[in-house]
Amino acid sequence: MKHFIRRLLRLKDLQELTADDFRRCAVWERPYEGWFTDEETVRPRPGVNVVSGREDYMVRTEYLGADGTAYLGFCTPQPLEGVDGPATGVWPLYRMHHTVFAGNRTVELNVMPDSPFSADRSEAKYNALGTTAGQLFPITFRSPVRTSGLPLSGTLDGFCQSIALGRAEFTR
Repeated sequence: MKHFIRRLLRLKDLQELTADDFRRCAVWERPYEGWFTDEETVRPRPGVNVVSGREDYMVRTEYLGADGTAYLGFCTPQPLEGVDGPATGVWPLYRMHHTVFAGNRTVELNVMPDSPFSADRSEAKYNALGTTAGQLFPITFRSPVRTSGLPLSGTLDGFCQSIALGRAEFTR
């Protein structure tokens, strides 16, 4: 019964999301409702072009490596009330989780401490993407989805390996 309801509602597990899913629908969210969902459950939100940043959304994001290689992925904008977002006009990098698709797997460009994704080492990430640090970074990103009226775009100088409130450390 659980699988029937999940399929009927177009629910997926977070780890099942593919590049094609994001090509079909730019916004996915964690619904957190009912006995047929858990913290790994996501659902598409077709027609949504603006998200508030207060919910748990994954939004299609295009990435461009330093060497010009294009990657499709997603980010999860999550502002802190009164620290960023509409208050300052900026979504800081330390509040966004970035993931790109490499074939049938995902590669994190940064890892939040409570991330549901696996925290691969840098070498494994470069191998999965078939690239090197100099070819990948700095990598720019842009999403067609807007968050509270602000564009989602910026540059990552490396993999974010350590996060503290108000601070991100990037390594290659």
